[in-house]
Amino acid sequence: LIRRLRRGPLDAAVALDLFEQVAAALAAAHDVGVIHRDLKPENIFLARFGSGDGREVVKVLDFGLAKLLEPLGEGPQTDANQRIGTPRYMAPEQADLDAVPDARWDVYALGAMLFALLTGNPPYKTKEFKDTLQSAPTLSDRLQLYREMLKSAESPALALRKTAADSALIEI
Repeated sequence: LIRRLRRGPLDAAVALDLFEQVAAALAAAHDVGVIHRDLKPENIFLARFGSGDGREVVKVLDFGLAKLLEPLGEGPQTDANQRIGTPRYMAPEQADLDAVPDARWDVYALGAMLFALLTGNPPYKTKEFKDTLQSAPTLSDRLQLYREMLKSAESPALALRKTAADSALIEI
């Protein structure tokens, strides 16, 4: 999916089709107690099968940061703070190293991905945002800045210029 996004925003109908497929895959994972924790375009593979209709089928990849909401046994478990995900698509709550993993983190990332599909960029992708985060001396400081910056940020302006975006969605 990231290769497609490098060419620019997707048509709204295509974006919604891909979004629905990713949402269905996440719902299936969440139904069995698995959260992804690093959902982003780089982890979505688009495949075409021999049906002849040319429709792309989504495959959600890289469950390397995935976490079981309820451990299945006494075997090795993924540490909740092993790694934290990708900031451009990460829920503010996920940027708290003491936070308990939650399926809502994936829902935030899914919304950020839809924004990227429709606009060509993830929300809050600005040089100032990047420079501010990189200026923090420690991971903990960067995560704190990230949470603060998202809480105080205005709605991403790119959505306002996307004619196919529903005005009700822009206000969310």
